[in-house]
Amino acid sequence: LLRALQEKIIMPVGSNETQKVDVRVIAATNAPLEDMIASKDFRQDLFYRLNVLPVFLKPLRERPEDIPYLIVDFMNRLNEGTAEKKIILQSDVEKLESLPWPGNVRELEHTIERLFTITEGNKIDIARLNDDGRTADKILATQDRSSKNLNSEIKDHEVAVLKMTLKRMGSVKGAARELGVSRGALRAKIKKYGIKIKRIEEETLKS
Repeated sequence: LLRALQEKIIMPVGSNETQKVDVRVIAATNAPLEDMIASKDFRQDLFYRLNVLPVFLKPLRERPEDIPYLIVDFMNRLNEGTAEKKIILQSDVEKLESLPWPGNVRELEHTIERLFTITEGNKIDIARLNDDGRTADKILATQDRSSKNLNSEIKDHEVAVLKMTLKRMGSVKGAARELGVSRGALRAKIKKYGIKIKRIEEETLKS
């Protein structure tokens, strides 16, 4: 891989001859690669071969104007091949815009898919949104309390998402893959927020 990136040359399996390749590699990550290099979890030579033109994308909570377009795209995909097409009200889209989305686009996509699946009829029922036992209305009501600042709200929602994902996936490895973060980063979040793991699940969740 390093040779292919640096010299644009590969050697096909079973061949003794190299051949040139003309490709452009686009790689994405939401992990802190510089920190991972320092902890020897990511190869430094690979990082410098990939890090030619870095593009930094803001988290979804900092670009809520993208959320309606993403929801439309997700809804169109989910409606493909279904007899009864479902819709989502603009007022509900605006409610979803106000949420912090610590899991970014992937969390939004999975939330829309979950609502699409569990909602009966052709109108998405945002009241069915449930993170760790809290409905969307309760989350939004909590957000309206002046006694809590934005950072506190983001933390509450992030903890809820982490707990829900860990419970659903049954392992740190699976939850990290679902959330699009490294296992080290997820373990750090679990430790930071003091998320309790049932003893019977501890061994599985360490994997």
